[in-house]
Amino acid sequence: MPFAEGDCNGKLGTDTIGICPKNDVFNLKFALQDLVQMKEIAFPVSVPVEVAWGDMDAFNHVNNVVYFRYFETARIRYFEVLQLMKLMNEKACGPILAHTSCNFVKPLSYPASVKAESAVLKIGNSSFEMLYRIVDSKGNIVADGKGIVVMINYKTGEKVAISDEMKAAICELQQCKLSDLQKS
Repeated sequence: MPFAEGDCNGKLGTDTIGICPKNDVFNLKFALQDLVQMKEIAFPVSVPVEVAWGDMDAFNHVNNVVYFRYFETARIRYFEVLQLMKLMNEKACGPILAHTSCNFVKPLSYPASVKAESAVLKIGNSSFEMLYRIVDSKGNIVADGKGIVVMINYKTGEKVAISDEMKAAICELQQCKLSDLQKS
């Protein structure tokens, strides 16, 4: 890691997961546990993505904002597989992203080919938690993240329950039982 003792002074650094090792050892431990968990989960949706020259920033690596676009690509593909776009058009109900986060594990730079992958980890009454990961051509996870997606009625702005049909479609895609996705 590119830190000397005492470098961070409470600020975010540029190490491989974006935290200062001196001040955030606790967070580092849990980020690494999340990474192990990501390797054990099946990601049923995988989208190939080519890193573009314009994705890079002044530090010669892919800018942090771009990873969220990669996550979005995987999330939207997941929604397409579930036919959520059809639901949005027919019933004016659909998903909104309520929260998202990213762990930056390894830097990416142009040129590169990666896969943006998505899965559902938990299903609630009107929301579900998604997991994302970006995998390089060697199979290494370079970033992972989570998102909370809430189903809403676009006309009223109110939350709506996830239908039994949608839950069944998620379980079919994930090749699991609903009870597996309802655990805390």
